[in-house]
Amino acid sequence: MKWEDIDFQAGALSVRRQLHDGGAVGPPKSERGLRTIALSAEIVTLLRQHHARQAERRLALGPRYQDGGWVFATRYGASYKPTAAVKHFGKVLERAGLPPMRWHDLRHTACSLLVAAGVPIPVVAQRAGHASAAFTMATYAHAVPGGQDAAVQATASLFHEGPPKKNVGQ
Repeated sequence: MKWEDIDFQAGALSVRRQLHDGGAVGPPKSERGLRTIALSAEIVTLLRQHHARQAERRLALGPRYQDGGWVFATRYGASYKPTAAVKHFGKVLERAGLPPMRWHDLRHTACSLLVAAGVPIPVVAQRAGHASAAFTMATYAHAVPGGQDAAVQATASLFHEGPPKKNVGQ
């Protein structure tokens, strides 16, 4: 993610690239991968603060700073190598008392939480860059809130009340 991908005024992030196997940066796997994601005001504030700290570091280091425009960069401005980023991620998880996980697990968790919060499946699919809402539903159906409870109640009401009555003459 580069700073040019963030629209602070609109509170949005444009996904334009991804890190591929082997560390190469290129476009997302599919057209649906190219997308814009709305950001909360809190995230925008945190990004602004991070940008300011990075600008201070760039000024302090002068020509030693390698400005690639990356949002998350080494202290000298270069992009992280994938292995270094994974190692750092592991340390962050450990300090937070969380179990080891893969990068992709963050994505899966985010989508599961959105579905569990009742965010419409097409919106979750768009944010994740999935090819279809059907794929998102198949993958995250387990997180749909109250799904089993609603099914139990609907079935019970059929036995107690019978099927819905049709209005004659309509």
